[in-house]
Amino acid sequence: MHPRRSKKIPTIPVGSVGGFMIKRHSFNKYAPKPEAEPYAEGTLKDLRLKLGMTQKELSAIIGYSVTSISIWENSNSAPTEVMHKLQKLYEDTKDCIVDDGIDIIEKVSYVRHRLGLSYDRLAQLIGVGCGKTVRAWMDGVEPKMKYLAEINRMYYELKSQYKPKSQKRRPTFCQLDPLNKTSWKAEIENPVIVWK
Repeated sequence: MHPRRSKKIPTIPVGSVGGFMIKRHSFNKYAPKPEAEPYAEGTLKDLRLKLGMTQKELSAIIGYSVTSISIWENSNSAPTEVMHKLQKLYEDTKDCIVDDGIDIIEKVSYVRHRLGLSYDRLAQLIGVGCGKTVRAWMDGVEPKMKYLAEINRMYYELKSQYKPKSQKRRPTFCQLDPLNKTSWKAEIENPVIVWK
């Protein structure tokens, strides 16, 4: 037998401080991630997330740095003028979203086919990163509010431009007896001939 294997090696407690043993904790990597901290209704973060914007996108719209926005969100202390701007933007965007009973899938499909666009090109027009996102909407994923507003705008703009061709009816001909003058008195009312 090997001399080293027969000897018992003393173990030193890992994480012992001042004679106290600190227990090592193991984490389950498959455990669900903790939920994000809740944020108050009507706050800067709440409105930004409802609009589906990143801090960078919001910063470009309201004219403040991303750092300022982050600080305001963490401390719930956004300036009143910024909150008014954001609330107005939220209300305007909400007004663009019409709950008309028409499914978003139908609207996206209509816009895409009417303009003859690929998913990627439609994504560019709407302002989305790529066509995969638009395809996901077609599979039932709900778009962010700002994209819903843009889809609605495009849909109703195209619908208002499209005027269906009026259905022209073929004229109705009838045999008139040239000798019988009473048969000559005919009046056309709503493509129906009424004999007098």
